[in-house]
Order: sequence, then structure tokens, then C-alpha cells
Amino acid sequence: MGIELNLPVSSNRILSAQQSKIAKAMPHLFGQLGNYDYLLYVDDKIEFSTNHLAGWISEIERNQAMLMIRRHPDLKKNILNEFGTSMIQARYQAQKDQMAEYISAKVDEGYQLRVDKLYWTSALLRNMRHPKIIDFNESWYKDIVSCGIECQISFDFVAQNFSEIIEMPQIIN
Repeated sequence: MGIELNLPVSSNRILSAQQSKIAKAMPHLFGQLGNYDYLLYVDDKIEFSTNHLAGWISEIERNQAMLMIRRHPDLKKNILNEFGTSMIQARYQAQKDQMAEYISAKVDEGYQLRVDKLYWTSALLRNMRHPKIIDFNESWYKDIVSCGIECQISFDFVAQNFSEIIEMPQIIN
């Protein structure tokens, strides 16, 4: 189901990317999605199939998880790897100072740069019945606004507060 944001269309790629994060991070704000127990978000850049969806939902239920996401396929162990890799894209370069300030502030707050998993936010399966999912969504969006449009960085910091995240298989098509 497509979600239409009632926002002005902009040719500014940073503003447009920021606007898209509303639906990505906070699908609970969209009334038409309110009747669903599970919501699958998939970036338009990747191929996926819903053939495994029932199994993924069973895995979420078995683990009492709030969210299922893939581990980043290439980046490991340190959130700074995500920051450094993102600098090859102009849209992220434009926000490098903002991202660096965000990362420094998170470290000052006690968050870790070195993590067991770096996540890949291109596909997320949410358990909308989980009592912590709305808190997660809103925390993530708040951090996206602070960090900038490279939402994988903010996800990796916010995830440090939530143990109810499990891994989705890498291959989803």
C-alpha cells in the first residue's frame, strides 16, 4: 500500500529524503495502516518477495520481537564505518557536519560506536502490537532529525536501547 505524504513536493533532495523518513520511521502515524499487526517497509531500491513473510512473522512471534531487520551486508563493528562509507554520496556529504555533531553527542551521552551489529534499514518488519514499537519509531525519527538523512547511523544508536530487535535473512527475494 502506498502512503501519500501531504507535504509539498521539493526538488531539494535532502528535504525530500527527510520527508520520506516520516513514513519509514513512523508508520503508526498513518491511520490507514492502523489495522495491521505487522508492517513491512522496503526501500524502492531493492528487490523483495513476500513469500517468506509468514515465516518472518512466526519468528517475530517466537522471539517476542518488536522489529526484524537485516544486518548490514558489508559494514561491521563500528558506526563510524557507516559514516565514512556514506561520504561517497553527495546528499550525505551535505550533512557531514550535522552527522558528526550527532555522533559526538551520542558518544557523550554514553552510546557505543563499537557494536555487535550494524543494521541495514532497507527492509524492516515491525510488530505493531509490541508495546515498545511506537517508542522505538518515535525515538528513531527524533534521532533522524538530529543526525540527518543517513538513517542507518541513527538506527544503530537507537537500537542500543532496544533488545527486541531480531535479524531478517539477508536474501529477501
